Amino acid sequence: MINREGINDYTQAIDQGEKKVKQAVQEAEKKFRQTQEQLSQWASKVDHQVHENPWPALAGVAVGFLMLGLIMGRSRE
Repeated sequence: MINREGINDYTQAIDQGEKKVKQAVQEAEKKFRQTQEQLSQWASKVDHQVHENPWPALAGVAVGFLMLGLIMGRSRE
């Protein structure tokens, strides 16, 4: 049988756990918003650079797909 002190300890532990979970969720949401903002800024910067000078970006994509094709072609042999 559980006495009143045990129940109080149990409810206190639950309350502490809930507080910690709420804090963790708030911190995760804050980090998510910060990361989302950073990615948005990065995407805008890249978009601007590609519109200003598209040839280096095109060359990078071409080289990347060439390397991917070579790797995939070798795996079939």
